[in-house]
Amino acid sequence: EGYFANGAPRWRCALGLPTQVGTLPLLLGCAVVAHRFDVQRWGERTSHGKLRSVGERAFVAVFPAFLLLDWQICDVRVLLAAHHVVCLAGHACAVLLSAGFPWYFLGVCALELGSASCNLFCLYPSSPTLLALYEVAMSASNLAALVCAWRWVAALDGIDASVSRRRLCQAFGALLSLLLVAARQWETIKAHRHHSGALAP
Repeated sequence: EGYFANGAPRWRCALGLPTQVGTLPLLLGCAVVAHRFDVQRWGERTSHGKLRSVGERAFVAVFPAFLLLDWQICDVRVLLAAHHVVCLAGHACAVLLSAGFPWYFLGVCALELGSASCNLFCLYPSSPTLLALYEVAMSASNLAALVCAWRWVAALDGIDASVSRRRLCQAFGALLSLLLVAARQWETIKAHRHHSGALAP
């Protein structure tokens, strides 16, 4: 019971884990298999607005539902609300533009695995092992997400739009990604400073 620094009640941290480490990676795996493990071919299809596989279509619905559920089941605090709004804006942008969708999908799964490590530590905040796992997994997921964001932004060069509109979309996506990753990494640094001394053997 009670809240942790990330703005979510601990029971919500537990509730989110199956989706973060199970459902979303499973949907990604289904999409990759459907496109025969060929990310380039997958990207070419989505650049024409074609989200064909069950994994893609399910992800388009499941991910925003996963975020919006919080407003129905718990008291959403400011930090968590801001996080969700940024994620929903990015999701809408990626789905509507569709170009580079595989990189967006990969980036979201990477970020959610990092969030899962945070949620696990929230459940057992006295564990130095889980603190270390959280720090490593979150940092790795942030780095992976930045790489995916870079590839997604590059893929937008192929959309059928004016140069100014294309650059606006790229700047919007890049800014959202940087803000989200910076905020996540800062929270990780703060958690390390707060807990590392207390949990030292």
